[in-house]
Amino acid sequence: MHGSVIQIRLILVAALSLMVALAAWGVPRVHAAAPHQGTGMEDAAVLAAAGVGGHLAPDEQTWYRYYPSGASLNRTDAVTLIFKPAVQLGAEAMYAGFQIFSPRQVTSGQDVDTLAPIGVGTRVSRDGDPDTAEYLWQGVLPGADPYYVRVYNHTSLGIDFWLFPDDVVHLVIPESPSETEPGAEGTPVAAVSDIEEDFPWDGAAIGHLEVGQKAWYRWGAPGEIGKRREYAFTLFFMPGNTVFADRVKFELLTEAQRQARQSGNVLANTGAGAIVSRDGDPVTGERFWHGHLIAGEAFLLHIANDSDVPIDYWLLQGDIERLELEKYATPTPTPTLTP
Repeated sequence: MHGSVIQIRLILVAALSLMVALAAWGVPRVHAAAPHQGTGMEDAAVLAAAGVGGHLAPDEQTWYRYYPSGASLNRTDAVTLIFKPAVQLGAEAMYAGFQIFSPRQVTSGQDVDTLAPIGVGTRVSRDGDPDTAEYLWQGVLPGADPYYVRVYNHTSLGIDFWLFPDDVVHLVIPESPSETEPGAEGTPVAAVSDIEEDFPWDGAAIGHLEVGQKAWYRWGAPGEIGKRREYAFTLFFMPGNTVFADRVKFELLTEAQRQARQSGNVLANTGAGAIVSRDGDPVTGERFWHGHLIAGEAFLLHIANDSDVPIDYWLLQGDIERLELEKYATPTPTPTLTP
């Protein structure tokens, strides 16, 4: 009987030793090595709707801010990572991938390497290309604050990667336009920058937008801080006939909503101006918004010219039924930027 107990103990010790050895050597895992290059959380770029790409050397990582839109659109969020060269990496490709962390995790002050990610890319194979490795995560992430995606490479080779805030089956790499592509007369094409300014204290922003150009005005809701108040904005623009009046947009957004736009949630906003016609002038277009906001909060007033012609605009704080041009300065175009 005593010999049997000793034999059982020896078997248990051997089994435990084997389990420890397997855990140390035989189970694939991500090594929490500090990157010697790459982008840290504090410099994380936005994971744009069109996707992002880059190169990671061995033991390098990079971070992206991800604004999910699934909860607001009643659908599942997804993130896809595709990288090369899978053929050369072979089984080692399992040591590259991505993880998703919550805003609370990255702002907690703890070492993220010690925290369990809330999402991890799972290996899939769908595009039919043997030289690409594919990882997919699907789920729903609530809230308007950004989540953080860490792309890491713990293989022995450098990888080229593409990361998308969507379920992407086939990798499509867009062609980069030539930086010196000539225009019709052989001269560089002029670019027009978007307008980024504070909303004037007198409650009237006046300007000119070329086709496709946008204006962003930083505005703080006035009044006793923390109190809910009613506000209104009226946008007039010329020309504004009914053919393209709906292609000139006016919206109020928070900074987080603006970032969500860059991640593909084009519906994110706090309010949008409705088309109205109250001044009796067929040449002007009008949009009007009114609603309740919390005084002291910061917003962005966004005007977008998606029509086929340049426009002049007058964005006025308040419910204004008729534009009195003599009260305001003449709109002037934004200087062009020639590459």
